[in-house]
Amino acid sequence: MNSVPLHLLKTLKAILLGYYKRREGLGMTSSLSSQTEAEFLDLFGKALAPWEFTPEALFAAQRLNTALYKGPADGELLHLALSLNFGDERTFVC
Repeated sequence: MNSVPLHLLKTLKAILLGYYKRREGLGMTSSLSSQTEAEFLDLFGKALAPWEFTPEALFAAQRLNTALYKGPADGELLHLALSLNFGDERTFVC
């Protein structure tokens, strides 16, 4: 099945976040504790390690699915980071 890499990354982040919220017995709209948030972000960062994201792209990935997400600018950073090793054509995604 084909998909947009950015959408797959957003889905991965949501699945991992859901795991931590279920583990802590939290509702999906509840916030994680600072310790659990750090654990979640560490695991998410490790999942992204094979792509060797730049610090800017990693920060953009951390903003995914949050109110801090910077729309097309973050989308472009992440698209480039995800396709760096695959020679994708450059497209503009949000």
